[in-house]
Amino acid sequence: MAGKVLKWSPRAKKELNAILRYFRVRNRSSTYSHKLSKEFRKASERIRQNEKTGQFVEPNRNIRFVIVAENYQMFYRLEMRHNTVVTIWDARRNPDDLKFD
Repeated sequence: MAGKVLKWSPRAKKELNAILRYFRVRNRSSTYSHKLSKEFRKASERIRQNEKTGQFVEPNRNIRFVIVAENYQMFYRLEMRHNTVVTIWDARRNPDDLKFD
């Protein structure tokens, strides 16, 4: 079943690139970054196939999230014509710092 297009906000793209870059530098290898990137692509495909796969965070704003590779959460907004990944969050961080705008 084909779903809606899943777009990425500039913020989400920047956060994902920063995470992948961090692990490339820290590990002096791109192996883990490639693995993590693959997990984000799988999560994107799950959302694209079934937009209601994630849990609601803010029902009145239509924001849901899915867990990616244990420590990361991908937050996305349900919209009329497409859905948008709004942020990538490291679940080990303080949840009070999580913002969607």
